[in-house]
Amino acid sequence: MDKNLLSGAFTYQTIGAIIALMTVLITFFRYLSDFHFEKNKFRHKNLEIVQATLSSNSNKASLKQRYLTEQVFSLIYRFNFSYDEISVLLRYANPSKAFDLFVKGAPYLKLSNNMKSIVFNGNYWQLKLWKFKLYPRDLLHIVRYFILGFIGTYTFAPAIYVFDSGKWFVVPEIFSFLGIHGIFIFTISVIFGMALWALAFKAIRSVGKISDAFELIELGKSLK
Repeated sequence: MDKNLLSGAFTYQTIGAIIALMTVLITFFRYLSDFHFEKNKFRHKNLEIVQATLSSNSNKASLKQRYLTEQVFSLIYRFNFSYDEISVLLRYANPSKAFDLFVKGAPYLKLSNNMKSIVFNGNYWQLKLWKFKLYPRDLLHIVRYFILGFIGTYTFAPAIYVFDSGKWFVVPEIFSFLGIHGIFIFTISVIFGMALWALAFKAIRSVGKISDAFELIELGKSLK
């Protein structure tokens, strides 16, 4: 294997194949994220625990009741709620949906200063085109996904070169300017490639969360 390996990797066919694959993976990662959320949501078989926890006066809850309430809902949703957040979400017409939306849209939400509603923690845009809603924040995540995933994919090229050439304990000619053995080039290549892929996966998992946040804010407009 020679230097043509790296240069040949940057062909239009290869680039097109990577883009196509990453486009398909967007839907897969989104489905995987939703499946992971539902799978890890803890469902209490004995809902009497929740009822007993919330049975006393929630307006003058004791420290023990506040603690138990936070722990119960945190177990259900695998999310660290505060008692005040729980109290607000329970006031929604559909509390189950409100809790789901809050957990998914949490990166963009916070409790209002008066502790009576859920609001955005920053300025976010929603663009409406006919019946479609577009979110610049989602577009940013998608761009990050493609950039990080694309770079991450090509970061594995040195590792592939070392593996294919078998030059583990010598300095490969193509990387002679680095002055390090192939095994170290292989290790560095894999570590950086995996790190970039992890960041790309994190970016694509964030797609859709802003729409959940907007939906919760819309539902909360009926609160008094």
